[in-house]
Amino acid sequence: MKRVGTISLMFLLTFTLLFPKEQLKVGVIYENESYVDYMGEVLKDELKRNFEGSDYEVEVQKATLVGTKSEFDSELASMEADKDIDAIVTMGVMVSELTLLDDSGYDKLVVAPFGVGQPERERKNLSYITEVTDIPGDIKFMEELKEIKRVSFVVPEFYDEGYLKTQTDKILSNVEDAGYQVDIILVGDDIEKISEQLDNTDAIYVFEMTYKNVDEILTLAREKKIMSFSRVSGRDGSEKVLMGYDNTPEVQRRVRAGVVSMRRRMEGDDPSEIVTDLGKSDKSIDFNMALAREIGVFPSLVFAQKVNFINLRERGGKALGFKEGINMALNENTDLKSRRENITTDEYNVKSAKADRRPNIDAFAEYQRLDKDSARSLTTPAESSVRGGVSLNYLIFDDNVNANVTIRDYQRIATEERYRQEGLDTVQSFSQAYLTILELNARLEVERYNYELMKEYLQIARTKFEVGAAGPEDIYRFQSEIADALTNIAEVEGQIRIAEADLNRVLNQPMALRYTLEEVNTQSNAFREITEILKESGQRVDGLRQFFIEEGIANAPELKQLEAQVSAKERELKAAERERYMPKLSAFGEWSDDLKDDWGEGSDITRDEDRWNVGARVELPLYKGGDIEYTKQRVRSELRSLEYEKTSLETEVGKQVSSSFAQVVKDYIKTATTKDAADAASKNLELVGDFYAKGTISISDLLDARTNSISADQVEIAARYSYLQSLINLERSTGEYLVMMDDLTKGAKLERLKSYLKSESGR
Repeated sequence: MKRVGTISLMFLLTFTLLFPKEQLKVGVIYENESYVDYMGEVLKDELKRNFEGSDYEVEVQKATLVGTKSEFDSELASMEADKDIDAIVTMGVMVSELTLLDDSGYDKLVVAPFGVGQPERERKNLSYITEVTDIPGDIKFMEELKEIKRVSFVVPEFYDEGYLKTQTDKILSNVEDAGYQVDIILVGDDIEKISEQLDNTDAIYVFEMTYKNVDEILTLAREKKIMSFSRVSGRDGSEKVLMGYDNTPEVQRRVRAGVVSMRRRMEGDDPSEIVTDLGKSDKSIDFNMALAREIGVFPSLVFAQKVNFINLRERGGKALGFKEGINMALNENTDLKSRRENITTDEYNVKSAKADRRPNIDAFAEYQRLDKDSARSLTTPAESSVRGGVSLNYLIFDDNVNANVTIRDYQRIATEERYRQEGLDTVQSFSQAYLTILELNARLEVERYNYELMKEYLQIARTKFEVGAAGPEDIYRFQSEIADALTNIAEVEGQIRIAEADLNRVLNQPMALRYTLEEVNTQSNAFREITEILKESGQRVDGLRQFFIEEGIANAPELKQLEAQVSAKERELKAAERERYMPKLSAFGEWSDDLKDDWGEGSDITRDEDRWNVGARVELPLYKGGDIEYTKQRVRSELRSLEYEKTSLETEVGKQVSSSFAQVVKDYIKTATTKDAADAASKNLELVGDFYAKGTISISDLLDARTNSISADQVEIAARYSYLQSLINLERSTGEYLVMMDDLTKGAKLERLKSYLKSESGR
């Protein structure tokens, strides 16, 4: 084996020495400093990839930056004269367009990957890469926002030279044929003149963001609330542009086509057989939402599905943190407010019951009229008399009244526990709505990634078709996949709106209110401690389950409500059993006096004097037709029913806690496994994508890998947020949330939990 390897190595070295690769040195002309890093890396990658296995060893010999036509002409002439440069590449729209101004062509190979026009004839040694442009279509798309009658095109000073003049006139003619008036804005004109032109236009169209004064022109358009469209979007160019093409994927497509044409020309292929027209591009359009709000244009739902929004954060969504939202829900939820009022009502019921044990003092006045015969008696009042006075009644002891006070107090306790139960349910509902929105936002990112991925693959399919490496069927399939991806995006966005409405209902906020939510995960304060304990529990997981069961039975508001009802019923039974031998004791008194002298018959014999009386009363029921015994039996039966219900509820609470804990453990394990699966599927998709680009696998294999990757991402997202929600459900079943505790209370509970687990491990 060693001998075979040695022979192979010697053969390779001999071949390399006898047949060395030819050096191909490239000069690069950039038009924008921001292009140098990104486009430079793309160019180097494509040169390496496409010349791999060829007879050439490619190297970028020189790279330079130009800003004007004269600088371009000078640099191009310099590179043509440089014996160390074999080929020239222009990186940018302006420098690519300028290559068309020399009708005679070039002595060296010049590759212009970023052409806009459609040359009517070939130029010597020029590989001009272009595509089908639909500028009237761009304007019609912009008109979906606002009516457009006149469009101004921002062009450089040299637009009217030679071929560029012909090409520009053709573009303007196509726009006019589409029903629009057109105007030319020269970037070198006086800014006041440009401002006057903008006063008479509805929209501006910019071919290249690197033209001088373009930023100033766009600033004027912004101030005048004029829509703008650029061949380069606000993401890659100026944020003063309303909308434009995202050229990030297009750069790679154009550069790749340029490098392929370079290799084929260097290898002697017929230029007429080399694809330079890439056809129609499906570049995505970026939409600057911040600028749209500023100038007063708003996209429809259908329009929104066709663009990528940038600067969305300025839309004013209400920032809402997780704990902040919980506090807001507890303060604003109308169901909770109603429960709070019920507590207040019960507090007054207790006070009313206690009032029965306090003295009742009444003031009174009475008029009395007797017949004349009765009025003549010395023992009766006169015929007419008016008296006034004060009466007092004081219940010294009544066990039924005392029992009523105690029962009302237990009812208040039960109402407080119902309020606590409602609060726990509110936090659970809030958490579910909050986490659902976060999950849907994550799913939306995956769907958007799928959409962008399909557009990228569509460009690859187009390139493969254009170079004859594949048929059109892949293009149609990816177009269908893009439509499906847009549908999925719209569906998830609709689900987000529904989830936000659920959140607003819990928070008692306007239904249309939108939110920017704080991301939560297992390291957030609400979930970190339990997750760490679960991670460390190991074989003590059953002990952890038992701890939560005991906590649930001890804290469950449903059980505490029943406990209060049982206590109230026990007091009611005690009062019923005491009724035969526990007397009712009360005191009373009254004082009165004449408010006016008596008149009429007998008034001459009556005396004007005050009167008073005091007394006490003891009552003990002897017989009520059997009601006393019946009441005792009824209350005993009701008490037994409550005790059975309490025992059953304890079992149900334990079962609920146990089920919630089992779900937590399952979801915890699932988060780890689904994350690994998603990572593996993503890596596989990356490999398969490269294989498809190289033509070694079919579109079916690629789409299968894509489906597996997207599905794995969605499953991982679902598992992640399901785990967080299951933690909330577990804490709900135990009757308290760590996130709502102060540090002291939380620390005490966690210490109690650790001590419990330690004692369990010692058994």
